[in-house]
Amino acid sequence: LIEGRFLAQNSEPLLETVGVITLPEITSRFVARDRFVIDTSPTAAVKISYINSNFREWFLDIVEGAIGGTTLRCQKLLVPSLDKPIIAALGGKRKAATALSEVYAMMLQQGGDGKTSLLRMDGSANIFYAFDINGLFCEVYVYWSSGGWCVYAYSVVSPGRWCAGARVLSHKS
Repeated sequence: LIEGRFLAQNSEPLLETVGVITLPEITSRFVARDRFVIDTSPTAAVKISYINSNFREWFLDIVEGAIGGTTLRCQKLLVPSLDKPIIAALGGKRKAATALSEVYAMMLQQGGDGKTSLLRMDGSANIFYAFDINGLFCEVYVYWSSGGWCVYAYSVVSPGRWCAGARVLSHKS
């Protein structure tokens, strides 16, 4: 019985696709330090109200080249989970990884009206995975609070568990 219950719990699906979005081609260099800026003014391209110290240290020095238009898949986390099972369900690190320019593009498309993108704006996490400036694989997540995006980065081996309902974004396979 114990083994049967354990197997049944682990056989439940982890993620459910809620949509896909095609991002426009980025034809110029993407400099993270120039884009991820705390600014909630009416003229801000992306309203960002907070950036944690890990993100500042691990990601702000990243410069990405031009990338073609990409399609991201947005999935809902169906049960609470650590990063490792999520990454496995996405097909491993390389398939789970997104570029910082893609994270930014999603926030830009979302705007502040909650109508134009697949990101949640109710305080729930929108989870991305990315390689930092040193090539380490990290979780990057954003959530909307008090009129702006809060941007965080942590190690994928952190003991934190994501809540069911969080959005997970990765390249469409």
